Amino acid sequence: MKLFSLWKFLGLRRKMVAHPMSLQGNHVDLQAVYDRLNRLYFSGRLKLTLSWFGNASRSVRSSRTLGSYNQVTRHIKIHRILDHPEIPSYFVDYVVYHEMVHHVCPPKRSLYGKRSVHHPKYQERERQFVGYCVAKAWEKKNLRQLLNARPIEELYGRA
Repeated sequence: MKLFSLWKFLGLRRKMVAHPMSLQGNHVDLQAVYDRLNRLYFSGRLKLTLSWFGNASRSVRSSRTLGSYNQVTRHIKIHRILDHPEIPSYFVDYVVYHEMVHHVCPPKRSLYGKRSVHHPKYQERERQFVGYCVAKAWEKKNLRQLLNARPIEELYGRA
């Protein structure tokens, strides 16, 4: 307790380390998803950490980040709203894969200094995901529901 208070007082943040137990959600095992995708698409070479973030039972906002990748810490975060039986496993796979691609295709800067995260090389690599078209179609059809300002239990029924 005192250590945390000291870190807070100093304005320091603890390095986020994913605890293995936190990767097993109620319906999705992130470690299993990551390991499978790493073998299939990256020959098992990626050495990234990952974790869940957010609260699936809290009301959602008008915008939502389903996943993120931090290049410095090499850490992927996946929103807990995806840990629900109504979310297709191929869509969860796609979101994790999307974040993994950020590691192998880092952001670029244009001649004018504009930062591009989803540049053409990134998009080409992202489209190599076997279920890309199906996942994007599901996202397009269901994103409004995921962003709706109601708890996910109301969107899809009780988990």
